[in-house]
Amino acid sequence: MAVLVNSFDGGAAGTTVTTGNSGGTSGDSFTLTQSVSGGICTYSSTGAAHGPLCMQVTTGGTGGAERRGWSVNSSDSTSTQWFRFYFDRASVTGTVSPLRGMNVGSGGQRFRVQVSAAGVVQLLNSSNTSVWSSAAVASGVQWRVEVAAGGTTSASARISIFEGDATVASQDSGALSGVNLGGPIREVWFGQTNAATNVAVRLDECGWSDTAPLGPAATVAPAEVVCGPWAGAVTDGGFTVGYVLSGVESGVESARLAVSASSDLSTPTWSTAVAPDGDGFVHLPVSGLAADTVYYYGLEADGLLLADGRGRVRTDPPAGMPASFAVAFGSCQYDTPTTGSFTAVAARSGPHGGARRLIHMGDLNYRDWASGTTAGQVRAQHVTSLGSTAMAPMLTSVPLTYCWDNHDWGGSDSDRNSPAGPVVAQVHRQVFPSYLLPATDGRGVWQSWVIGRVRFIQLDTRSQRDNRTAVNGPSKTLLGAEQKAWLFDRLTDPEPVKVICSNQYWRQDGANGDRWGSFPHEFAEVNDFIDAHASGRVYAIFGDRHALCADDGTSAGTRGVPQAGGAPFQQGSTGSFETWSAGYYDTAGTTMTAYGWLDVSDTGSAVTVAYSGFTADGTLRVSQSTVFVLEDAASLTGVTSSAGSVGHAAGATSAGAGTSAGVVSVRAGAFTAGSTPASAALTSAARTPGTAAVTAATAFVGVGAVAAAAGGAAGSGAASIMARTRTAGSLDSSAAVEHHGSSGPLRAAPHRVRDTTPAATVRRTR
Repeated sequence: MAVLVNSFDGGAAGTTVTTGNSGGTSGDSFTLTQSVSGGICTYSSTGAAHGPLCMQVTTGGTGGAERRGWSVNSSDSTSTQWFRFYFDRASVTGTVSPLRGMNVGSGGQRFRVQVSAAGVVQLLNSSNTSVWSSAAVASGVQWRVEVAAGGTTSASARISIFEGDATVASQDSGALSGVNLGGPIREVWFGQTNAATNVAVRLDECGWSDTAPLGPAATVAPAEVVCGPWAGAVTDGGFTVGYVLSGVESGVESARLAVSASSDLSTPTWSTAVAPDGDGFVHLPVSGLAADTVYYYGLEADGLLLADGRGRVRTDPPAGMPASFAVAFGSCQYDTPTTGSFTAVAARSGPHGGARRLIHMGDLNYRDWASGTTAGQVRAQHVTSLGSTAMAPMLTSVPLTYCWDNHDWGGSDSDRNSPAGPVVAQVHRQVFPSYLLPATDGRGVWQSWVIGRVRFIQLDTRSQRDNRTAVNGPSKTLLGAEQKAWLFDRLTDPEPVKVICSNQYWRQDGANGDRWGSFPHEFAEVNDFIDAHASGRVYAIFGDRHALCADDGTSAGTRGVPQAGGAPFQQGSTGSFETWSAGYYDTAGTTMTAYGWLDVSDTGSAVTVAYSGFTADGTLRVSQSTVFVLEDAASLTGVTSSAGSVGHAAGATSAGAGTSAGVVSVRAGAFTAGSTPASAALTSAARTPGTAAVTAATAFVGVGAVAAAAGGAAGSGAASIMARTRTAGSLDSSAAVEHHGSSGPLRAAPHRVRDTTPAATVRRTR
């Protein structure tokens, strides 16, 4: 990847342009020169497009070329190269050839640009045949000519003519195909580039690139990346990148994204050019890409491909097809984060590679926005957070989805009546690339996306909620009517696994407070809908709770939904006041730096959601693995095993055969260290006709008994087997269980069953 430019501003007026004096403040020194008797090639203080000087070229009565150039493309690449020069028709005498591409050693023309004294610009191929002619350009105007040319005998080419530093061409050949350009372009020449007598022209801002069009050589300060990139809205065919640019006030008119499968951004795909807004923010979407492919990107501002603001994104695997992948998640960080959590997220590569997303579930800052908050304040804080030395490097490779929580919405216990809400919502849309935001009030930012066969549903649990202290009743809402209806629609979408991203943890707890516990009717309504109508299985992840924790759905208040927490990225920790079957890790109130990680494995017949809760030092603190069997309509059963460290461990589970008319869920709960080691062999002697069983991660249909072994755990604890049998339309939740060798009791596990099929057909469980 290379760019060569020369403005001639470092020379001395009247002196000859040479390889020795053409560098410095002029730019890149020329490496090639050719002169003819009677010809001149000097620095001129008359007719510059920018700055004080340009290059004056004249030939006399002896036919020949007077030119300066560069050797380029030493690898003989046939890829497209780009060329630029400025000229004023008033400086042209005769018919001149100010630009020429040639083979090495000037051994053959590849293309030539010709300009007549009448102002007609032509592009000629390798055999000097014109392939495009312009209308006459006006005199007294600096015209910028840009050429794109491939390096084959049937190449693509394009020539565009701009008035000065305009970004929209006045005349344009459009894409030319099948142009005979002879072969690879190895030399580029400027001046009077072929033999001619008594001609003259002044040229300025000559340039060459093998990367992208050079664009205008503007006199204003070039755009710079103030903050960014951060990518979002990734799909299996594209993504969007956000930036903040400087120079907007001085005239940055357009920005676009160069996207390539090569890290050098060769042969890029270009996004549509977009003008930054008045604050310098711009979102650049690109589409039409290949699925499950790593792409590199860079930012072009007003025709100049910037060195800063580069990154990479891996597009999603094809939607609807089995795919294995990883995502990171969490919430809660300092206003100016210094945490290593983000560095760890970027560096981690699990069994299915790096994180496809960082799902940020709020408290990106703790500013507690209140009455009088301005858009400028919110924007500035987002730039501080996203541009921090902790977060910015990660964002160059890990796409972001984000929804606020209380502290970055309106403060503790804030709700839909937050006076800062409208401003925060407006700025959110300005800063963050998002998937479709369906809220009709312009405030809510709930969104959903699919990776493979897993649908992620990110809720907005702030902007629609009632005051948590309002009297409990069916109308009291955390989600709001519109978002709740949308959630129900998403839960019935066809993907076999749904992951709810719920900011607050997914349980009805006794402490209530600023979470689902204060909205018991709606929590029950949503979970009842899941039981009765949801398509596929449901898993929940959350932030807000400043601890790493997970539950397989057997603990009180979880309503059978496996769930895991990934906070805080960097905040004080919170102790536990309830049971977490897979374990709970906090740092006794001191600052904790952590994140959650999901490895999702889809074999086609089963989807495993493996949670790992890490602290930033790389230590695994809590883990849980949930297997959703998807083989067929008769085996829609979720099996969860969990393990926690720091005083927690868990048993493995297995089960044996059953009949075709039922479903069983086998779960191993958390074991607490410090008690007698046990390898608890659990055997269910359920012989009721209609009992189905699961062995490891596979459902079996047949006649027999359920057997489970939960072992490898030190201490007292519990493993649970729950069988739901259905015979002739009845529900029998009892199963005879023999419990051998465990120091803890075998407890019945709450489990939900949706009955949508005739008798003799297995029901779905989560």
